[in-house]
Amino acid sequence: MLISRQNERFHEDVARTFNGRSGAVMLDSLFVGVNPQATDPYGDRAAILRAQELLIDQGKEVESDRLSAAVGGASLAALGMALCEIERVSLGRLGSAAQTPVGIGRGQWSAETFGGYNELCGQGTDAGYALNTWGVGVGWRRRGRCASVGLRLEALYGDWRAEAADVARAKLNGCTLGVHYSVWTGDWEQRILAQLGTIGASVQRWVSAGDLSYNTSGTTRGVIGGVAYDAVRKMTSEGFELVLHAAVFATRLRGYNESGSDAALRVEPDQIWRGEVGPGLERRGKGSIAGRCCYWELLGLITGDIGCCESRMNCSLQQGGGRKVRVRGREMSRWAAKIHAGLSIGISRGAVVARIATSLRRQYANFDASLGYARSF
Repeated sequence: MLISRQNERFHEDVARTFNGRSGAVMLDSLFVGVNPQATDPYGDRAAILRAQELLIDQGKEVESDRLSAAVGGASLAALGMALCEIERVSLGRLGSAAQTPVGIGRGQWSAETFGGYNELCGQGTDAGYALNTWGVGVGWRRRGRCASVGLRLEALYGDWRAEAADVARAKLNGCTLGVHYSVWTGDWEQRILAQLGTIGASVQRWVSAGDLSYNTSGTTRGVIGGVAYDAVRKMTSEGFELVLHAAVFATRLRGYNESGSDAALRVEPDQIWRGEVGPGLERRGKGSIAGRCCYWELLGLITGDIGCCESRMNCSLQQGGGRKVRVRGREMSRWAAKIHAGLSIGISRGAVVARIATSLRRQYANFDASLGYARSF
């Protein structure tokens, strides 16, 4: 039992980053309150304290800071932001479903498959993430003389990976239900979108430093949702249209307990909301491919965000002695450039529909594509 070193800021005094200090506060509380080096010398908590003591004695403050951040669960903070971005992209697919493909009458059924990649670069112990998503969507739409309404159901899956000082991975699965409504008045078209869904995550986390190595796992589930409003006005006879876009989206994750180690964490519920607003230009047109009528569209937007630009999560050691601390993910830029392109080719009473969308920010990129079929009824 290291009496001479039992002080309340032994680890915090050498911490350098936000997440490093958070983990160090947890370890100082564990050290003073329990000191597992004496009570449970063969457990992971005791191994963590021995590794930290060695790093600090060797003057390796950067490595000590990273280990503190890892023990505090720094990588987990990026999960909430990733799920919020899943909802943002899914809401964009719902907006695309509000468009009528060429060759489609007043009513349509549609089915599509989609896939995408989303990445936010990390910085130091502030975790970024990489996310692959895929899934299927089915929809219904009915158009009148000056309005249309539709529904869309989506099943989605994903692989998420985050790396700060520790490494975390998650298998994602979820579903969403969205409704869209459009109305035309003179030169204006107005679109309203609303969506709500649920998503689950099976999370694994790895911590290693020198001879120290342990891993934990846990599962959680949450709710994602969003609303959007677009106002589109025809500007010129060449087909250019002004777009005014606004959207709000949010996610809420339930808390969960990790398992697999005596250093496993209790993760508190987490929620994030973000909004975006900005102008853009849209161009639509008709043509032919291999003798078949086709319809194309191109949209460009510049948006600014409001709300949470970084995700934070509260964690504590399950097996006593560790204070609850807050860790954070990499801050996301508030400004984005977005491009969306779509093409539909008429076939009999239906159409093949392909779409691709991208969103670019500083240290962030998202790509999403879909291919489907729509048929009149």
